[in-house]
Amino acid sequence: MPVNEIDLTLIRSLLRTQPVAKLCFEYWASRTNSATETTVDKLQQILARNGNSFSRNEVIRFLKDLESAKCGTFISGRHGNSSRIAWDVNIVTLGQTALGQRETVEDRVLPDEDEEDDSLAATNGKEPVEPVADNNQFKVLFPLRPEENFSVTLTVPRNITQKEAKRLADYVMTLPDESK
Repeated sequence: MPVNEIDLTLIRSLLRTQPVAKLCFEYWASRTNSATETTVDKLQQILARNGNSFSRNEVIRFLKDLESAKCGTFISGRHGNSSRIAWDVNIVTLGQTALGQRETVEDRVLPDEDEEDDSLAATNGKEPVEPVADNNQFKVLFPLRPEENFSVTLTVPRNITQKEAKRLADYVMTLPDESK
């Protein structure tokens, strides 16, 4: 899909009328890499991580509106696959253009280029950063302070248990400097 066919009027209308749109555009504009697709579940996770909750229907409606704007193709989940949008555009430049930070949206990066994929099937809902030589673990990126572009990277076992996750969370709770 040539990017000159994207309906920027609809994109800017979504920004004004749908609270979910503003938050998604801000998130995408802050990323360094694009993605080939984004699942509904992943988008809900990202929004919830930042203290915002939107219904599944609101997220689906927004992604279908992006399809109408010719940004990608919405795919309804069937046979165990997640509902998602397959991008025709670079989502970083989509977010930046929607927010008025740039004039045009670029085409989606080619699959063999360095890209960040929002598909989480391989990591059981975690956000992979990069594979680790030992296939029994992976790195996870957590945006601790997205507004400051500050993230934390963890290397965890693929089969991390609830008990281990709680132990890690308890440790992290000891880190804050309470003197401030």
